[in-house]
Amino acid sequence: MKRLTLILLLFISFCLYADWTEQQKILASDGTEDDYFGGTVSVFGDYAVIGAYGDDDNGEYSGSAYIFINDGLAIDEITGNAIINTSMAGNFPNPFNAMTNIEFNIRKETKAILTIYNMKGQTLERAVFGKGHHIYEWNAENCCSGVYYYTLESGNYSETKKMILLK
Repeated sequence: MKRLTLILLLFISFCLYADWTEQQKILASDGTEDDYFGGTVSVFGDYAVIGAYGDDDNGEYSGSAYIFINDGLAIDEITGNAIINTSMAGNFPNPFNAMTNIEFNIRKETKAILTIYNMKGQTLERAVFGKGHHIYEWNAENCCSGVYYYTLESGNYSETKKMILLK
């Protein structure tokens, strides 16, 4: 039972900010005692299988496994880290001359829109993204020196930051 608790605590701590939903419970087919079915954690894409060898639905320590699906966690493909929140790191370099990179994370599988504006509020560029870690390269070669704004919108999230173009 201690091992089951440890395995579940590890999984819960990994998924603390994720939207995991239990899909199914699998029991050992023979249901005999002490076969310790389960006992590991496996995560593949948006699915996780958690073994619970001390779960005794079909006999003492017969075990079971639980299948969970992730409803919104994104993984940074470069670092392998979970993206906990939709966020915008900002642009770099800032100030910049002609080219800058806007870095942001989208947590859930929703449409995210990045919009770049001039000082008059006119839209200069708009791009659509899905969940994951993104670095958008903006080419301001045809723009004048000055202050520009960019907004990231995704679901209930909206954030605006400014950048300075110096030529």
